[in-house]
Amino acid sequence: MTDDPITANLRRAVSFEREGKFFEAESLYRQLVQMRPPHPMSHYAYATYKLLTGDFEGAWPYFQMRLQDPFYRRKGTMQLPQPWWDGNPAPGKTLLVHTDQGIGDAILCARFVPEAADRVGRLIFAVQKGLGRFFNGVDSRIETLETGDPVPEFDIHIDLFSLPALFGAAPGRMPVPPYLAAEPALAAAWRDRLRGPGPAIGLVWRGNPENPRDAERSIDLAALLPVLRVPRARFFSLQIGAGSDQVRDLPGNVKFADLGPELVPNPHGMIETAAVIDNLDLVISIDTSIAHLAGAMGKRLWVPCCMIPDWRWVTATESRPPRFGAAPWYPEARPFRQEARWQWAPVIEEIARELAKLAEARASGGRRD
Repeated sequence: MTDDPITANLRRAVSFEREGKFFEAESLYRQLVQMRPPHPMSHYAYATYKLLTGDFEGAWPYFQMRLQDPFYRRKGTMQLPQPWWDGNPAPGKTLLVHTDQGIGDAILCARFVPEAADRVGRLIFAVQKGLGRFFNGVDSRIETLETGDPVPEFDIHIDLFSLPALFGAAPGRMPVPPYLAAEPALAAAWRDRLRGPGPAIGLVWRGNPENPRDAERSIDLAALLPVLRVPRARFFSLQIGAGSDQVRDLPGNVKFADLGPELVPNPHGMIETAAVIDNLDLVISIDTSIAHLAGAMGKRLWVPCCMIPDWRWVTATESRPPRFGAAPWYPEARPFRQEARWQWAPVIEEIARELAKLAEARASGGRRD
């Protein structure tokens, strides 16, 4: 099926952005958001472009206009009869905050739930199945419920992904990690098992294959052999689902403990994963929910990124060529970005060099962060 001309222009704008052609992308995005009626998803695409290029103030109005797109209007939470919360203090009201994106974005935005709780009388946080206990740790005042649970009466509601827009999040104006923590008893249960003579590294190399950018963000485990062969470092797989079968294809001389099978069947797998991460020196993860988890816990995190990464991991400028720096969402996260599209080898070599330095410092008595 051939795209209509407007949809084709949106695809062109996104393509320009991912090629680092910011001037061309900006020009097309501006044309698209000025159309009446607005083209579906053009406002969201322009908003994320602005977040990528560091224009947080300019991004949020467009970001909220995504809620007018048919994709969002069809969601059940958008059909609720109760009023949409505008962010103003409502001390006598019960607020329902519902997730509308994936687990990674739920973790990213959970930092804003306590501020929402400050402004209302009661806050109910509706989260994905199996994550109620996990998100209980965000704030003792909130009540969590999971998909499928009965919903108590409430007065006003809002989607979780709107909170950063509502509160005007920007560098220096948002809660910073850690705002999630491992359960102490579970973390203690993993401590002896993960203790050893070298730095303990958690590794995630593939994401959900249904993600439209998965081909750009995911890496084959075999390509990470230069990292896995760094002396003294000890590796633990946190990979579940797609790509986890690649562990069995590693050379026999590579020491690699696969924890995935223990995390998958656990009904509270994210809590168990947090307990593991609490005992690690470093997590190396592509853009996945596990990267968000490590970031939210304030752990040392290295993120291999494609040439033009997702806005959650870098902040760029609109200069030509664009200049990139770490994004403000997770100050402990360090992006390792491709200089050329699809070229992972230089990124992997850089990570291996930096990891060798970390392992050497640890062996010489350097402190563990």
